[in-house]
Amino acid sequence: MLGVIHAVGWLTWALCAFGCLYVSSAALLVARHLRRPATGGAGSPGVTLLKPLHGSYPGMAEVLEGYCNQTYAGSVQIVFGIQDPADAAIEVVRALRAKRPDVDVELVVDATQHGENRKVSNLINMAAVARGEVLILSDADIAVTPGYVDRITDALAADGVGAVTCLYVGLEDRSLWSQLGAMALSYGFLPNAVLSKTLGM
Repeated sequence: MLGVIHAVGWLTWALCAFGCLYVSSAALLVARHLRRPATGGAGSPGVTLLKPLHGSYPGMAEVLEGYCNQTYAGSVQIVFGIQDPADAAIEVVRALRAKRPDVDVELVVDATQHGENRKVSNLINMAAVARGEVLILSDADIAVTPGYVDRITDALAADGVGAVTCLYVGLEDRSLWSQLGAMALSYGFLPNAVLSKTLGM
């Protein structure tokens, strides 16, 4: 019996040691990833940002306006797509267009269905007005910094790269569940993704 207890104790110690090694490695890799500078890709191709919307949420206007604040040197077109003519997001986009007439913002309201997936249908409808050489797709609740388009086009300029995806962290409000959800993204998803990329998995 004593031997079994010792074995369980050693197994528990090994698992704890592995967990500490993983957390330390993931933290170092995330810090290195976040410090990586842009390499300055050649040229500034025209960009179209596709934002499919469905309904509104608190803070939505501020999140959407973040896409209007890009420092990118080339042209940026923002296309918001909505399927329901009665969707509350329409008024949010119209208010944004009135507030930021300096930005090329398109609003597509089209209920046409292309298959079973409503978001894909929305994107197909939006793509009809896209003018950019580079298409960037992000969900309605993704907030970005002013250098967002710069970093994506920079990554696309690398040899052999045809598509780019972005890591993200959670943003929370003061509620407990929001904070827990943000922690799951920032401390679970992000380190796992960076570690997986580093290991080539």
